[in-house]
Amino acid sequence: LEAQGAEQEKIKEELKNLSEGQNNIVKTQDDISTKLSAILAYLANHP
Repeated sequence: LEAQGAEQEKIKEELKNLSEGQNNIVKTQDDISTKLSAILAYLANHP
């Protein structure tokens, strides 16, 4: 039973790391999107 508890803790930790990783991916995508928008706006103003 103790081993099962430890296993559950490990799974919880992995899930936490996974969702943190996903948050970072979303942040990175937003960052790329912002930069892309800035580049496109710049290009639109400089034909």
